[in-house]
Amino acid sequence: MTLSQRPARYVVEAIARDALFFRRLLEVGRHHPNRSLIFLGLVPTASMFIVESYGSLLPFAPELGQLLSQENLDLVRPARHRAKLLLSDRSQITDTAAELAKIATRQREAFLRPHTGPLRWLKRIVQADMGVFTFDGHVFSSTHAAIFSFGTDEELESIGHDFGYLLGKYISTLASGMRFEKPFDTGSATPPIAPVEMKDIKFESLYKRGPLGSLELGMAAACSIVLASVNMTHRMLRSIVDPTEPTFFKLRFLSAYHAQSSIQLLQDALRPAGKLSPAAATVFVEVLRHPFARWLRGRKELRDVLVHYQPRLPGRFDPTTTADTVVASLLGRRSMADVDQDLDTFLDHITLILSGGFALDRHTFWYGAVEPDKRAR
Repeated sequence: MTLSQRPARYVVEAIARDALFFRRLLEVGRHHPNRSLIFLGLVPTASMFIVESYGSLLPFAPELGQLLSQENLDLVRPARHRAKLLLSDRSQITDTAAELAKIATRQREAFLRPHTGPLRWLKRIVQADMGVFTFDGHVFSSTHAAIFSFGTDEELESIGHDFGYLLGKYISTLASGMRFEKPFDTGSATPPIAPVEMKDIKFESLYKRGPLGSLELGMAAACSIVLASVNMTHRMLRSIVDPTEPTFFKLRFLSAYHAQSSIQLLQDALRPAGKLSPAAATVFVEVLRHPFARWLRGRKELRDVLVHYQPRLPGRFDPTTTADTVVASLLGRRSMADVDQDLDTFLDHITLILSGGFALDRHTFWYGAVEPDKRAR
């Protein structure tokens, strides 16, 4: 790939940083025995990187259009929209909840269908119908979340492998075209210390727990999507990346922004309809009344720049401005160090409150672990 002319400096710097970050993740992940689980959990944020960087660079490097076929784009675009969690320009939260409920019931039917004969009732009682992916006991994704991201129930691990290959190929092309200045060390990659596991459960074991389990099935599933996404960034990724990397700041900011916005969306939909129990309402209030949540709600321009690499208003920044300067200018009167610390505090708060909302702890799903070599392909 060659650039016919250079985009704004802050665009090039941000894309290069993100590409190096995801390249490192691919290298670390490929050493892990449960790498497919890690990649499936990573799909929404990595899809966002591919689609948004592609859109920013295509006008300057038309040959990128030959790298990403329509089939490739069809693979990543649905998942890219899931990076926003429950926020959508295309559908209402009630539609999203209905989709999640259909995924749960459809998966259950698929697992129960093979059980026939005199003992089918017993087999159906014990049959698991959902896989939850955990890191050190914390749920960071699930088979339902993966289906929600890709929009298909078929061959999730195969799709995850194809996605990882596409991401690696795309990053290699960017590396050659943009001439990354930062060297990449492939010799120090190590897998996470804490265990990454898949646990087979019945979906009620997650969706019908605690105060949030009082919600309708789809709404409870939506809450679990928010919790898993925050755990993916705040716990899973933290264990395998340099926490000082700018892209890690970006992903944590976006995780916090989209999580609080999604919880607000759920509250606004459920409260007027009289479908929010007092206990579940308390969970939402505890997340939303945090001071940092209120600060985040005023940072939409920063969110847009981090997602799209450039402001929606043309000419907002001088093309020679650095990426760090752009981000700093959108923090208001706060320093990067202060925001970085508050992000950790707020993400801790979200995981604590939502885990409590589902009555979860690190040992809840101690049963049902699936060995990598025994998992259905």
